[in-house]
Amino acid sequence: MVRPITLARPWKAALAVAIVAAGLLWHVLACTESPMAFSPSGKQLAFVTLEPYGGDNLLLAGAHTYRLMILSNLPTGQAGTNQLRTLEETRDAMLTAPAWSPDGAAVCYLRIPLFTPEELDRTKAVAKKRSDLLKEAESLAPESQPPATPGAPGVPDAPNPEDLTLPPADNFMQQVKNTLIHPAVSAALIVRSAADGKILSTTPLQLSLGEHEDASFLLTYLLVRPQYSPDGKCIYLLAGNTLMAIHPAESKVRLLAAPASIATLSPDGETIATFQNGTIGFLKIDGSSALYRRWNTEGVSLSGLAWLDSKTLALLRAAKTDAEETTAILDLIRSDGTPLKPLTLRFPDFKADKDKAGELAIAPNGKWMAISFGKDVFFMKTGGEVLSHWRHDRESLVQPTFTPDSKRLAFKRMAGTDPDRAQAIVFFTPEGKELTSVDIPAAAPLPPPAPTAPPTPPQPAPSAVEGKEP
Repeated sequence: MVRPITLARPWKAALAVAIVAAGLLWHVLACTESPMAFSPSGKQLAFVTLEPYGGDNLLLAGAHTYRLMILSNLPTGQAGTNQLRTLEETRDAMLTAPAWSPDGAAVCYLRIPLFTPEELDRTKAVAKKRSDLLKEAESLAPESQPPATPGAPGVPDAPNPEDLTLPPADNFMQQVKNTLIHPAVSAALIVRSAADGKILSTTPLQLSLGEHEDASFLLTYLLVRPQYSPDGKCIYLLAGNTLMAIHPAESKVRLLAAPASIATLSPDGETIATFQNGTIGFLKIDGSSALYRRWNTEGVSLSGLAWLDSKTLALLRAAKTDAEETTAILDLIRSDGTPLKPLTLRFPDFKADKDKAGELAIAPNGKWMAISFGKDVFFMKTGGEVLSHWRHDRESLVQPTFTPDSKRLAFKRMAGTDPDRAQAIVFFTPEGKELTSVDIPAAAPLPPPAPTAPPTPPQPAPSAVEGKEP
């Protein structure tokens, strides 16, 4: 859900965060909810909820409830026919967005154990000690020579910014430094049967999440989105600024790119698009090629990367409001690196907060799209025509997700209560007509903190001679 920047709570610092390893800076992020996923048939929807949403102590076990849920029998639109099941509920680990296997038999997601206060203190102490040692080593290193001037004798000309180019190395070295300093976080990729919830496989992972702060864990919850290969044998996942390919049957992990910040698999399953160090990368999953192009990533939404078709990537930039209208830019780029003419999107009767980022969803058939700004949602054709505008004073619709047949899309409804939570799944037509909604029951209340035992009063020292007054 989109919220204004405020530093009243530590987790909201995630709304103004520099992702150093990726070389990107978002002044305002679309703070949404964990992504959802429809089954291949479109009759089931898998999602994860966090309760209370946001808040403090996101790293500590016991402070929040995560639930992996499946909503079945869609879409009937008739009361009492939808079934909502919980596959996992925990307060000891973060659960991230799920993905469906191509045959619809299984769902996968990332489980990241949370810390006890003592574990968190030890982790931060180790990071500080490593940081101090690295600074000491750097102070002993010889001074580097100034860079050669482009065009001088024997020095090649400076590269054209429009050239296809590999990502610069400076941010890669920052990623290496972060990995050296911050202890890895243990995690696991879980694959469960969608029918009975039985765990089919568990693949251990070590994630480098950088700073162990609430903001970094909130971003992990919001952005991790696993995706299956078309044959179902491999799962692609970006977490801890590392893009990886995971083979659950063999319990093998293959690293594809780092540092990276956003990644999405093309509809045909042949190409992964990713942001790396001020470039857009197009990586062939068969390993045949990796193409990078420099790109201006300023103002690009973390939830604004989507494929228009198997060869065209769309990137949504934050909305701008002037005296007359609110507009946003949709960048379009082909997977061979060819830029297309950007599309200017105009939003009538809407005044966006300054540089408000939106969430972009594009229908698999390439005809429809939805852009959510929280309390304002626009249902559009991919050519930019606005079909309808949903607005609410308090409630927000987040995480727009199309069905595989492009005939419907779902949102999580956030009611803006305190504490906030996803209260329902709401279904719409691509043109913006509301079809039905299914309430999400609240999780069981968190237990009260354990009482602290009162200190034991001091006891008088025993007498030197038993039985006599001292």
